Amino acid sequence: MPKTILFAGSASQGIKTATDAFPFVPLSLGMHTSSSQFYDSSPRKGAMGGDVVIGGDCQNYYVDCLVALSQEGLEATKDRVKEDTIVLYDNSEVSLEGLGISSKKQIGIDFKAVSNSKFGNLASMGATLKIMGVKPEQKQALEQLLKEKADVDTAAVMAGFDSVAESLDDILDFNNKKSVSFNDSYYLMGNEAAVFGAMAAGANFYAGYPITPSSEAMHKWSEVSQLSDIAGYLQGSSEEHAVGVMLGANAAGAKGWTATSGPGLDRMIEQINWAVTSRTPFVIYNVQRGGPSTGMPTLTQTSDLFTAVYGGHGDHPIFVLTPSTPQEIYEIMKLAFKIAWSYKVGVIINSSKEVSQRKNIVRLCLNDFDDKNLRMLPLKKGHRTGNTANDSGTPANRAAVQWLNDRFNKFEEAYDAFSIADFVNIEAENSQNPYAWRSLPYNIFKNMKFEPAKLKSAPEEVYICYGETVPVVKEALGKNGLVALKSVYPYPISIIQQLNSLGTKKILVAECNRGVRLHSERGQLANKVRQYFKGEVVSLSKWDGFPMYPDRLEEYKE
Repeated sequence: MPKTILFAGSASQGIKTATDAFPFVPLSLGMHTSSSQFYDSSPRKGAMGGDVVIGGDCQNYYVDCLVALSQEGLEATKDRVKEDTIVLYDNSEVSLEGLGISSKKQIGIDFKAVSNSKFGNLASMGATLKIMGVKPEQKQALEQLLKEKADVDTAAVMAGFDSVAESLDDILDFNNKKSVSFNDSYYLMGNEAAVFGAMAAGANFYAGYPITPSSEAMHKWSEVSQLSDIAGYLQGSSEEHAVGVMLGANAAGAKGWTATSGPGLDRMIEQINWAVTSRTPFVIYNVQRGGPSTGMPTLTQTSDLFTAVYGGHGDHPIFVLTPSTPQEIYEIMKLAFKIAWSYKVGVIINSSKEVSQRKNIVRLCLNDFDDKNLRMLPLKKGHRTGNTANDSGTPANRAAVQWLNDRFNKFEEAYDAFSIADFVNIEAENSQNPYAWRSLPYNIFKNMKFEPAKLKSAPEEVYICYGETVPVVKEALGKNGLVALKSVYPYPISIIQQLNSLGTKKILVAECNRGVRLHSERGQLANKVRQYFKGEVVSLSKWDGFPMYPDRLEEYKE
């Protein structure tokens, strides 16, 4: 089972620094590691925390080790303590009295005093490494590793390491070492992986506007384009401005994209409708978050499904892809550009805060970056993207209307088979399975033709999930059946119909949204599944802005 270590404190206490630096140690030992942060929306105020998960891609609700640096941080996370949780706390800042914490393993250390530092965050990191099992004889190697990888004050880390008594060495009892190959691998945030995926696909222009929690994608592209001089970049004055510049660049021959979040996607919709009508390809990387504006923008949800599919003032074809890990973000970004420029359509990648701001091992195929002409193509007169526009670049009305009419007859039926999924304990004929798209040659997408996967067997109870709920359900399920969607639109109708024919009696749909309350039935995707599945459909939905947790999965059923 994965181990979850949670650092909790207040803003400006260096929680992010500790959470970013800590994972390099288990990574160096060959352990699968991921990390993420949570924080209040008020700048430099409120509780802040960061989890490091060793051996998995998502944290459990009940943590194995809670490192508390402030009273505020402890009170925000105390409910995640169980009886065998190790509570490591700064006893000059934190009191456990009166909080009802049931943990039997409590270690209080004055981290600021032992490290002679203002916050004690790095000292707490060193102490955590000691109780995780790093031995005193490994101190020199540990110090060298942190100097090379983390760029932190190693003296403060070592002071915290030495402050833990030898009798507490390895009390975390970690036994989940997995061999990890680091060839072509990097520890990246999902938003950073999106940038490298776009570059690998040949993207040469980005226009965007900063919005939590997608801003790191814009920052990374800005850094790459300015330092390496390989691609065009513009920060617009608004979401409308940014998407308009991106679409104009694409109409002139560029291969551009943008990143945003739900409120920004709303503001882009008018120009999205123009783009699909004029057959101007585009890629929008949408990092979903909780709530429309203030109050929840630093939290997570998967609530933009209907917006991505139906948003707009006219019918239009579009693809909606849904990565569940930073690795999948990298791969799906490459696929998105292939789809958009092959079919002259728009592609929206619906990620979420929990996926895009999580760090994980990402394997980059360095061959993807060979011989890439990433510079802007010369601007040329006229519209170069499709046959529904005339030489002046304006839509040719008759052709555009006919093309949109064909959408009703062809798009959803022809591309339903494109719904990419991984199957767990569901047998499919691999020779005709288009869902195993990673194994296909990269250039196959130039002329994409997919056939529906032929399912041969499935259990009576099947879970369908996408995005951030995929690793959660995988962790909790064991040997039960799972359809992990990598794309949600066109809807996976053929998969559902085959589950009908195979005798599946119940589908449970896990997603982090409230959905449209149709006859008291929850979940945006769940309501679509109900239209096509003959058996019982159960929604596992959560929309409070915090992620689902594997150890509480049963609590989310309607």
